[in-house]
Amino acid sequence: MLERLINLLDLPDADYWADVGSCDARALIDLSPAMLLSQIRHQWQSWPVMRQVHLAYILGESSISIEKEILIEMVESGNSSVAVSAREALRSIRSNET
Repeated sequence: MLERLINLLDLPDADYWADVGSCDARALIDLSPAMLLSQIRHQWQSWPVMRQVHLAYILGESSISIEKEILIEMVESGNSSVAVSAREALRSIRSNET
């Protein structure tokens, strides 16, 4: 399952990713969120930047606390693209909580 998710996150940053790939990746996480997110939390920092950005893009759509925890870690990323994407996702979570 993680391998399939990685394949989706590695799609080129284009319309297909935004329209289809991101939805498919989110749906895959939703099938087994606790297991996948636990695996992701232990390895996302070693992933290529584009994969990290795509991950941040799809996180934050659930009330599962580990998603928020991963995004908080991503905000501290040394890569500004990853940090910006994570901050945007966190803003989305916060607006949904109010």
